[in-house]
Amino acid sequence: MTTQQPDPIAVQLMSAAATGDIARVRALAHPPPVLTIAAAAAMLVISKRQVWRLLASGDLDKFAVGRAARVTRASIERLIARGGAP
Repeated sequence: MTTQQPDPIAVQLMSAAATGDIARVRALAHPPPVLTIAAAAAMLVISKRQVWRLLASGDLDKFAVGRAARVTRASIERLIARGGAP
């Protein structure tokens, strides 16, 4: 019998709500259209290195802001919808 892991975003959302951190609740409930590598890793519950690998393989879309890389939320949602990277 396997136990289902709680959704990490839901856990963070409940924690922020419990502490009264309204700004954090809003950020978690409505993530921006582009995310930092660290935020994308947190959203997918993987390492930043793995996010870079998914970007390199084309499984995630990269959005450049100057020299800084961002990941599109839409590409994360597509990755989740198809059940992960092949």
